[in-house]
Amino acid sequence: MRKLLICSFLLLAWCTPVWGDSALPDSLLQKLEGKKGKDRLDVWRAWHYGAKIEKYDIPTYLASLDYYCKDLEQVYAPDSVLYWCYKRKMLFANHSDTNIEGQLPFYKDILLETKVLADSIATVFGSPHREQMYWYGTYARFWEASGDMKKAIENLELALKLNETFQDDKALFYLYRNLSYYYLDIHRKGSNGHKTGVEYMKKAEELMGRTDIHIKQKLLFSHEIGLFLRGQEKYKEAEPYFKIVVDSIHVIAEKNRVFYQIAYLAVLSELDQAKDVIDDFEALYNDPKVKANPYMWRKLLLQYCIALSYIGEYDKFLAVNTEFNQLDWIEQKSNMTKSLIGLKSSLELIDKEAQLKSLEQEHLNDQAKFKTTLLIVLIGGLLALMGLFLYFQFNKSKRERLSLKQEQDKQIAENRNRLFSSITHDIRTPLALMMGPVERA
Repeated sequence: MRKLLICSFLLLAWCTPVWGDSALPDSLLQKLEGKKGKDRLDVWRAWHYGAKIEKYDIPTYLASLDYYCKDLEQVYAPDSVLYWCYKRKMLFANHSDTNIEGQLPFYKDILLETKVLADSIATVFGSPHREQMYWYGTYARFWEASGDMKKAIENLELALKLNETFQDDKALFYLYRNLSYYYLDIHRKGSNGHKTGVEYMKKAEELMGRTDIHIKQKLLFSHEIGLFLRGQEKYKEAEPYFKIVVDSIHVIAEKNRVFYQIAYLAVLSELDQAKDVIDDFEALYNDPKVKANPYMWRKLLLQYCIALSYIGEYDKFLAVNTEFNQLDWIEQKSNMTKSLIGLKSSLELIDKEAQLKSLEQEHLNDQAKFKTTLLIVLIGGLLALMGLFLYFQFNKSKRERLSLKQEQDKQIAENRNRLFSSITHDIRTPLALMMGPVERA
């Protein structure tokens, strides 16, 4: 029964009605051709470890993954294959999170498919299962990308409820952290979520201090707390969190370090320490690497202007502010151009959709006309057949009546002849008896 359940879920995961063998990359098909058993799995394994999802379109990648699972089941236990298939698809789901906006419907289908696999894992290995909790966390990110924070919160709270069984502090930290982000986000959009968001942030901060969280995640969360406090104009409280990040800046990827440095210098400027950090701003201002990054450069110019205004360096302030305004104008112009291009693309898309709908309507009208014509022809044919049937039936009935009448006339004639013969016989017999003596006399 257990194996039947596993196989049924595997079959559900592997059934891809719109993909066939042709969905696999040609290079992969050539390598798989003629291979069997473990030799075939070696080809798949090389593909799996060498495959980069961005190289393939999503259906091709997932079709290849499904065929890999089919071949795995020929060698390994169904339990192991089921779990591996789920984990790989969840890895895909997490990988796709950064590029989710253009793939939302397809991404949702994949997540719902992995939900079936997660539930089947719970059925096989015991319910509730950690994978169900992780699935709700991933599904929450889907709703975050979709812009529906309320549904994102609902899924995280379901994951939080499941975590009560496992008491996993590490998972709890990430759940509290993300819940704080989501509640504060809906608060910024006008809903009531500030108090709950702050409570979750405090719980996550408490767990961060006593849980084995990766240093990068700790720094990222410290920075987020600092930004939150800075947004509340609590600069003195925000400064230690930014300092934690700057003190461990070597852990952060080099391309992102300037962003955290600017945030730290900005909060120090707000704490009347602009004179102490102006040289640091100047050094970043003269760094060609910073200038090469438009996003970082704009952030720097803005905060540098604020720091210069605080210390009264108005000549320098005007020069930097002019540069910032020019950059801002270029960015606005770029955004306007992008908006116009987007609007043009949208209009073209609308026009294409209208043309497509028009063609579809014409096709539907043609289909309706064809069906109507076909129906008329069928009805006409049926009526003609019925007419022929009635005509032949009428002729048959007429012939039968005529034949019956002829039989009746023949019978009447025979009866009449017999009657006349009988009468004649009856008359001739007495006459013969009477005529005999007369003739003799």
